[in-house]
Amino acid sequence: MIAKVVAATIASSIIALGVSGCVSQAEVNNPELDRCVKREIDNAKYITSKVPVDSVVDIAFGACTLGPYKVSGARITELSLTQKAVYKGWAYDKIKAAPLYRFGIKRDEYKGVNIVEGYDSVNSDGASKNFYTKASLSASKGKGRKIEYFVFVEFQGLKKPSFNKAYFKGGEEFAAVTVDSDVDCSSGPFCYWSESALVNIPAGIFEKGVLDFKLSGDADSDPVVIPHEYISMFMQKVSEIK
Repeated sequence: MIAKVVAATIASSIIALGVSGCVSQAEVNNPELDRCVKREIDNAKYITSKVPVDSVVDIAFGACTLGPYKVSGARITELSLTQKAVYKGWAYDKIKAAPLYRFGIKRDEYKGVNIVEGYDSVNSDGASKNFYTKASLSASKGKGRKIEYFVFVEFQGLKKPSFNKAYFKGGEEFAAVTVDSDVDCSSGPFCYWSESALVNIPAGIFEKGVLDFKLSGDADSDPVVIPHEYISMFMQKVSEIK
């Protein structure tokens, strides 16, 4: 039914606009491509309410035309405007129903703990491709033990930070442990240092409603503010672990 509606809509629009066919453009009646794009969008796990519609369409279209499961037939490099509009409608519906932040629970059988992970990070103000500080929350609980809470921080900048402290607005400070560090000098005259750090925090700190902090070491990170909405959704997920 969807394929028929899509085909009819695209066909009528092309007739009205007087657009001629193109070998590199997606065929007007391509139910195989329609099914593939719809499936990719419906099954996408990365989508939150903040993901741009165009990005969802581009990723799904790329998976269906360039990936290992690409649709059969002629080479397709672009969509007609009308067909893209239909796909954007599907993406919009998926985004509208998606949560603001995503969390998951996994079991580490070796350590005997249940872990809550935040799949989406909160960026510092002004974060860009090469300069950023971003953070997410996690929690773990073993049988008969209290829940432990962590902030996972990712940083990139021009100086190796060697983080060792986390300073929270209000005066609290906690140890920061570096878990990964790397440097990339392949992008022009500058080298970009990336570092990941983990901070063990007490449960009581969530009473603030928001977490406003920065890391410090040989260099400081930009401040990150984890908002109330993130913390509320995180704690709801934490309540599900045993």
